[in-house]
Amino acid sequence: MTLIYTQFSKLGIILAADSNLTSSSGSTAVGDKGFEVPYLKAGLCVAGSYSGFVQLAGYVRDAAGYHPEFYFIRNIEDNLNPNDGSYHKGPTFKVDEQLWGRDLKEQEPRGNFLAGNTAHLYVNGYPAGRIAYMTLMDQLGAFLNSTWDNPGWKFRRPKTLSEQVDWINLQFQVIDTLFRSSDYPSQYIGGPVWTLGIPPP
Repeated sequence: MTLIYTQFSKLGIILAADSNLTSSSGSTAVGDKGFEVPYLKAGLCVAGSYSGFVQLAGYVRDAAGYHPEFYFIRNIEDNLNPNDGSYHKGPTFKVDEQLWGRDLKEQEPRGNFLAGNTAHLYVNGYPAGRIAYMTLMDQLGAFLNSTWDNPGWKFRRPKTLSEQVDWINLQFQVIDTLFRSSDYPSQYIGGPVWTLGIPPP
């Protein structure tokens, strides 16, 4: 079981993954799920075994200089189980680019992203952990925005890639703690968090 994450913003690209490895018997070990790909100036995160997915992210040269891209490689169907958010195993592996050529394909969202007004993120993993993580993002985001916007306080939004990485580490640690104090047969998500920050070229 796994939780993997990729975020794109004006600060750069951040990839993150937990490190717990679990088997059908419930035993837990620790292993690598995230990897830097230096020759591509990219990174990737892996989840699953016989059925699973890979997130691959980096910067690509173009006529204007460069742009970010996100490739999703998987042998799961694109539709989730509406009852519990689980994945359906597919017959073959598929790959497509989902950021620049899909989510930012139109002029308005691409312009907003390039202006630094929006961020995009992609999260995959064990359903309960993935859904809890997205809920945490929403509720913690509301708290942080109200705190950062308080004119009487000197707290601020992250200004550097390393500061943003710190917040993602914290979020992963919350999910780790949830699983350590849960009734699941094993700690499906947890262990040391792997992160990689890729600054814009």
